[in-house]
Amino acid sequence: MKKLIKIIGIIVVAVFALLIAAAVAVTLFFDPNDYKDDITAMVKEKTGRELTLDGKLSLSFFPWVGLEVGRAELGNAPGFGNKPFASVQEAGVRVKLLPLLHKQVVMDTVILKGLQLNLARNRDGRGNWEGLGGKSAPAAQAKAAPAPKAEGGAGIAAVQIDGVKVSDAHISWDDAQSGQHLALDNLNLSIGALGSGGPVDMDMGFDLVTGKDARPRRLDMSAKVALDPQKQTLDVSDLDFKFAGLELTGNVAGTGLDNAPTFKGKLKLAEFVPRRLLQELQIEPPQTADATVLGKASMETAFTATTHSADLTGLVLRLDDTTLRGNVNVSDFSTQAVNFKLDVDDIDVDRYLPPPKKGEAAGAKPAASTSAPAQSGELIPVELLRKLNLNGSLNVAKLKAFNLRSEDVNLTLEAQHGNVRLHPATAKLYGGGYDGDVRIDARGKPVILSMDEKLHGVQAEPLFKDLAGWNWVSGTANLNAQLTGNGVTMDAIRGSLRGLVTFAFTDGSIKGVNIPYMIRKANAALHNEPAPPKEPEKTDFTELKGSATVKDGVVSNRDLVLSSPLLRVAGEGTADLVREQIDYLVKATLVATLAGQGGASLEKLKGVPIPVRIKGSFQKPGISVDLAQAVTEKQKQRVEKKVEKVKEKAREELKDKLKGLLGK
Repeated sequence: MKKLIKIIGIIVVAVFALLIAAAVAVTLFFDPNDYKDDITAMVKEKTGRELTLDGKLSLSFFPWVGLEVGRAELGNAPGFGNKPFASVQEAGVRVKLLPLLHKQVVMDTVILKGLQLNLARNRDGRGNWEGLGGKSAPAAQAKAAPAPKAEGGAGIAAVQIDGVKVSDAHISWDDAQSGQHLALDNLNLSIGALGSGGPVDMDMGFDLVTGKDARPRRLDMSAKVALDPQKQTLDVSDLDFKFAGLELTGNVAGTGLDNAPTFKGKLKLAEFVPRRLLQELQIEPPQTADATVLGKASMETAFTATTHSADLTGLVLRLDDTTLRGNVNVSDFSTQAVNFKLDVDDIDVDRYLPPPKKGEAAGAKPAASTSAPAQSGELIPVELLRKLNLNGSLNVAKLKAFNLRSEDVNLTLEAQHGNVRLHPATAKLYGGGYDGDVRIDARGKPVILSMDEKLHGVQAEPLFKDLAGWNWVSGTANLNAQLTGNGVTMDAIRGSLRGLVTFAFTDGSIKGVNIPYMIRKANAALHNEPAPPKEPEKTDFTELKGSATVKDGVVSNRDLVLSSPLLRVAGEGTADLVREQIDYLVKATLVATLAGQGGASLEKLKGVPIPVRIKGSFQKPGISVDLAQAVTEKQKQRVEKKVEKVKEKAREELKDKLKGLLGK
């Protein structure tokens, strides 16, 4: 028995020695470089392209079966110029011999140096990579051919690769159809050992060029990657992605990779400078009223994603001094259906708007003129609205926008491909509240804007000062506006505006005009008396109310009523929103004596309507009192009273005479 084992051992050793001798003999007496012409001829036959092998071919057989290739070049497809399709400075791959006897593939690190790959597509849509695989069998034939069955036992038991190293590579993409050019330069890729079942270290970096004349931008990425084909799982940890000053870190886990892949994970974008990022990407940063904005930003979120949907939960986005938190759900990529619930702590939108024009204060309203303001730019982005498929809510703790300040802003937005509704919309502002229902119908032409808005209990003076730059009215205000307009520019909307506005102010004053003082001054001038001492230009009231109809941008009011201890005022007139001009007639009636108010008593004008004309621009209207008309009216009333007394006396005398005649 021992002798038999010894003989078998000798045979095994002899066979092994023969294998080694054969490998040595092949390496000594077989030179693969002698077959370069045959290799290039075969490539020419199969692909129609020229293969140039300038470098040396090297074979090894023990303990590694390997092939190393020096400089090689594969020609381009006809019609794509003289630039080669691909070239390489050096490539090598080796497989360990002995593990093959146990049906195990153990590969050394795969090396690829100096790869140049030039991908292109012509104007007809044909790519220069087409035809490299040769002519494949018809699909039906391929489907009918059964897969070969393994004989003599199972197939490969395991595959292990020590790693992959790609260095100094260049990949370019030129698309003649779109004019797009993209290049990955100085590409280096390092992948750790594959097939061990554990996480694999991966490092990659390259210079990205997005145009033929663009400046390259460096991209670096590293991660640990674990892929299990049997369980259909993917685990990416320690992800670190750097590009153009951005650094994204996180982890991703995937399941069901073949059938219904689902990915979950967390991502964090480290703080960066948005303005600097735009400059890095050669994008002109927007001109902003505050030059310090876009100074810092960061983001973090958890996510779940499939091939057709995505969820962002625990989203935290920081921009300058503002923090946004919430959740965003894209329920269907194909319909771009987005649902969201977002909360913002404090934001000043005006800081991000274009700076005021030269000589104009920030937040101030440009001075009006007799012509329409130059606001013909598109206010409503029609094409964008037609693409939106949104449903969600936005809550802002503190908001400043268009110079208006508000708190506890709650907005619910629904947008379905051009049909947009902002309702309910509520906010606290200027000591009161706002409730609104705003709709935009951009599905057809013209675009229709409708508003149903209410202000209740707000302080009028600071509101109008911030909103329009004027402070005509103070007091507590309640306003209702139901308006519709057509168009996409401010000019078009104001010119087509229609609807009804009602308003009521209590315990306030009209700034810029002192009607009692103007009456006293006019009365003094009428009687050649000294002008009364100047008083503050305001008219106090206990109540100011009325309504107005709006038609084609012109506001008409016929029922203005102002009440104060001294006056009762009725008014009517128009305001042209397009030309920003007002033409209004106020009739002030004295209900109490003005004696002791800095001038002589106007008791004789008590109860007589005194006309006050307001005419001119919104910013600087002209105001005048027609006291002469009031005096004439008073005199007319006196004459009418005397005539009435004469008539009454004549009637009485006539009655007495009739009685005397009838009595006889």
